[in-house]
Amino acid sequence: WAQRGVAFEIIVVDDASDDDTPARLEQWAAAGRLRWFRHEQRLGACAARNRALREARGEFVAGLDDDDEMLPGRLAALLAALRPDHAFACASDWFIEPGRPARIRVAPARIDAGAILARNVAGNQVLAQRARVLACGGYDESLPAAQDYDLWIRLVLAHGPARGLRQPLQRIHVAADAGRISRSAGRRRGYWRVYRKHRALMSESARRAHLYNLRRASGRTTRLPRDLRFFAPGNRARLLWHACRDALWGAPTP
Repeated sequence: WAQRGVAFEIIVVDDASDDDTPARLEQWAAAGRLRWFRHEQRLGACAARNRALREARGEFVAGLDDDDEMLPGRLAALLAALRPDHAFACASDWFIEPGRPARIRVAPARIDAGAILARNVAGNQVLAQRARVLACGGYDESLPAAQDYDLWIRLVLAHGPARGLRQPLQRIHVAADAGRISRSAGRRRGYWRVYRKHRALMSESARRAHLYNLRRASGRTTRLPRDLRFFAPGNRARLLWHACRDALWGAPTP
């Protein structure tokens, strides 16, 4: 196993798969590698995540989507970085997308309310105290997308700034598969509802940055000077990078 130096359990929630997933999970469970649970009806990724949170027995929790990879040492590094006054710990990610160069999303060292309300700078998975995640209500199953982002906002608002590591410790495989939450037709609706949910707490620059995220979520290219209205503090370097990248590679996959 690549996650040495940390005592951990693996929990898998099978959300009503229709292939050989149960047989494989039963085989791995018999070898003592994991515990698994099955939904007989498809309830969605966030219901599966919440089930895993309820079934977990450890003090800390960290997730992994079925199409992504933890890099060696991820759990140990996040656990070492987390302090009692941190809402959670996260790390940078590699993004792997067919036909495009691999890129890194760099996590800031300190993620306060202003940063997380502007956009999701934490990524799709973090390490946090299980009790805190449950106390915040877990993942909002009513949202069609951006449930992870919504939870990170609530954790930071409830428990203070989070810690980010610059080291990339996860590979995110960006597929064109419409079944993926981040690529589904509901992605833009999810981000819009998160914006509506937390808008009252956002600064003007955070609102502009979030509205820019909505454009990106719908697959719109970034063009200057057209998009200068989104040129807000904390969003400038990202907007310029997107404008250059889109000129070379085209619009992002929605």
